[in-house]
Amino acid sequence: MDKCPVCGEKLYEGREEQIVTLYQGKNYHFCSTDHRDEFEEQPGKYV
Repeated sequence: MDKCPVCGEKLYEGREEQIVTLYQGKNYHFCSTDHRDEFEEQPGKYV
């Protein structure tokens, strides 16, 4: 089980929709596209 790096919400495996981005060779999973976009704007803030 992963957590959204922006808000800390638990993400459960097997979700139909997976929202993912790749940063420095690692996949990061998110609870929403808004949080993915926020992460992509300032990844250093969340890593």
